[in-house]
Amino acid sequence: MKEPKILFIPVIIAVIALLASCGMSKGALERGVASRFQQFLDTDNSLSGYGMEVETVTLVKSGSHSYNGYVTVDLDGESHDIGVTVTVDGSDFIYETTPFAFGFLVEKAVGDLFDLESLDLESLFDW
Repeated sequence: MKEPKILFIPVIIAVIALLASCGMSKGALERGVASRFQQFLDTDNSLSGYGMEVETVTLVKSGSHSYNGYVTVDLDGESHDIGVTVTVDGSDFIYETTPFAFGFLVEKAVGDLFDLESLDLESLFDW
């Protein structure tokens, strides 16, 4: 009769270990952020016209339920890093971009308006 009780203890330990590890792994979180971020880029009215693609997501744990990192996106063959903060609650998460995270789009818009590479700045100030 004592043998079933002994076998029951490892089962309880295994269940406790499984429940304790139910949080999202870092890799799964990075894939989830990449997926949601790409969906955001594809559907946001002000961003969808640029055709940006998520290349990678890199996160570093910064607290018990938070990560800091960046999402690398491709825009016209150039990579740009967008800072993010991610908060995790079990199997769900939210992310927030850092202020002025899409500043590179301003540079692109100005560059599209003016051909900055061919602009002779010295002649502008030669008086």
